[in-house]
Amino acid sequence: MGRMSTKAVVAGIAVLLHLSVTASVLRQPLNLRAHPEAPRFLTWPLHFDSTYYNGPGIDFFAVYHAGVNNRSGVSPYSTYERSGGVTPYFFEFRYLPAVASTLGRMVSLVPPLAAYRAWVVVTELLFWLVALVVLRGLWQDSAGFVGWLALVLSTPFFLELHMGQFTFVTGALLGVALWLSRLGSTPRRRLGSRVAAGVVAAMAALLKLYPAVALFAWVRRRRLWLSLAVAATLVVFGGALPFLARPQLWREFLAANAVVPPNPGNFGALYVLHLASEHFGFAPARATWPLVVQLALAICLGSAGLVVVLARRRALYAETGVLLLAQFLASFQVWEHHMSAAILAGAFLLLDLGRPAAATGQRARHPERFDRICAWTAAVSLVVLALPTPFALLGADLKSWTFLERMAVQLTKPVPALVLFVTGLAWLSREGFAWPGAAERGAPTGDSRAG
Repeated sequence: MGRMSTKAVVAGIAVLLHLSVTASVLRQPLNLRAHPEAPRFLTWPLHFDSTYYNGPGIDFFAVYHAGVNNRSGVSPYSTYERSGGVTPYFFEFRYLPAVASTLGRMVSLVPPLAAYRAWVVVTELLFWLVALVVLRGLWQDSAGFVGWLALVLSTPFFLELHMGQFTFVTGALLGVALWLSRLGSTPRRRLGSRVAAGVVAAMAALLKLYPAVALFAWVRRRRLWLSLAVAATLVVFGGALPFLARPQLWREFLAANAVVPPNPGNFGALYVLHLASEHFGFAPARATWPLVVQLALAICLGSAGLVVVLARRRALYAETGVLLLAQFLASFQVWEHHMSAAILAGAFLLLDLGRPAAATGQRARHPERFDRICAWTAAVSLVVLALPTPFALLGADLKSWTFLERMAVQLTKPVPALVLFVTGLAWLSREGFAWPGAAERGAPTGDSRAG
């Protein structure tokens, strides 16, 4: 059996496993807490969120509830429903008002269970569009294929489906926007593709704000200025107009997204800092947490931004992955299902790590061995991110865990995410730095194996 045939068999098995878990997610009834005998999705006992919170779809129903309120003239940030409690259960709505008035209104036109299942199907279809089209270049080498398998078998993604969350979808939309920006065999088609890329990128940023940081990489590319202008215009108008029309919504949005110390179930790097500082007696006061988050954002996004702007090496997908990973590392709200998008960011990075080292149009000055080391480091990190945490092994009673046991669980996500981030920075920096104008002279766009 040839190498490609072996890959096809392994990929086929991975796809079947993925679809089996997805089918088990769709089979679940609402309100599992009230129906302990009801079927649960296959990886249910492996996760804190599915064990402790009602479901399925508790995150999805935050937007459903906001849509119900939008149609009845109530603030989307209010927990009150004038219509008598249509939404079965929901987390607090934290998104932009535009999400409530568009997606929320649309999904709330149908019964909750049907709406949730439709969202799972949409998420799954977008997943395969990204996996089979945007990321098909990962199949070209062994490290990339391992990363592709990690994406397909990602346990955080299955939890994302169960929760009905939006983090993966926003990252996937950004990936589709990058892919669209490369299409077009004629000037007219290229123009249409770049406008479409800007529209899709705006959809991602309006759904959840975090992909907006990745648009920073578009500034360096003249061919993407139109896409960037379209995206920025739509985000500014779509995001700001509801606040201008109803200033109270701005105050409610800020209150819903207030920075507070993280709590159990969080898998961010800042929660690791929080647990360690509590254990050793130097925990920051609640009032200082906004400063801690701002410092983390300055360090992570600042280092990523400097490398993206000044590095001679040009690699759009790698730059996008690094900027997204910086956001995940610096955020104070990072849950296990959010890792589905961190894995996607790592896949974007890996898409560029395995390509020939000719990003600057000059003869590569570093050995291929460095590229292979970076690619395999990223692939292994993606596998670790895709695996479940030791949560199920330690039991659901968090109060019985020792400090070391808790840290063993918490470190399983931020450590590989940090390794991916540092690997991306090192790979982008390998050819040195130059001022943007000097770096661009004689350099091709340097984009990757994607699409």
